Amino acid sequence: MSFHEKSTAAMLAGIIIVYSWYFSKMRAVASTTHVEEGVVAIATIASLLAITVAMLVAIAIVAHIAIAIYEQTTTGDVDDTMDERDQLIELKSEHRSSTVLSVGVLAVLTLMLMNYSMFWTANALLGALVLSSITKCAFKLYYYRFKG
Repeated sequence: MSFHEKSTAAMLAGIIIVYSWYFSKMRAVASTTHVEEGVVAIATIASLLAITVAMLVAIAIVAHIAIAIYEQTTTGDVDDTMDERDQLIELKSEHRSSTVLSVGVLAVLTLMLMNYSMFWTANALLGALVLSSITKCAFKLYYYRFKG
């Protein structure tokens, strides 16, 4: 496994874990709090989103340090340069994830036209972004393993 493949696997796991926690918290908040009011929705989303981003950054830092240490001890060098194969995999994966993001944004626009609250549309938009990131990481791993 290359450094980039390990990095992608770590980020995929981190994104799934952190945003599963976030969306489960949002679901619990929605069932116990009146989130239809704009101020409550913004305060709720902002505080949990800040924690979520901090957790994801911490996971990314720890994972990349661990990967670098592992690479250094096993191969004697940390090769994080992107060759042509890495760049092609990045482009193909980005293409797939942009399709998912486009569909997600259209779904959110539909929710807005149907007069859903700010709480639900903001979380749906975040869900589209997260699903797009998961798609990109999953396709990168697929291309590294089977198409590279």
